[in-house]
Amino acid sequence: RSIPEDCSILGVAIGKPELLIPPLTSLDFAIHEVGRRAAHMLIDQLKTGSATPQQVLVRPTLRLRGTTSEVRVTTGASGMERRL
Repeated sequence: RSIPEDCSILGVAIGKPELLIPPLTSLDFAIHEVGRRAAHMLIDQLKTGSATPQQVLVRPTLRLRGTTSEVRVTTGASGMERRL
């Protein structure tokens, strides 16, 4: 099997996925932003004495690199479309 011709791979970026061979397509989370938000939440909790649970969404960025290819559509013997 060959990547990405036969199989696409996606990872969650921790470290330097672009240094792998082939470079790993990944979801990158703005780790500095996550840390900044966590620090502000902790400071607020220390100031108020309240530890109310909060949900914070940090949207990842999809970094297309060398381990994914475009979706291919084929038609099988039954005439049905198949996405590869």
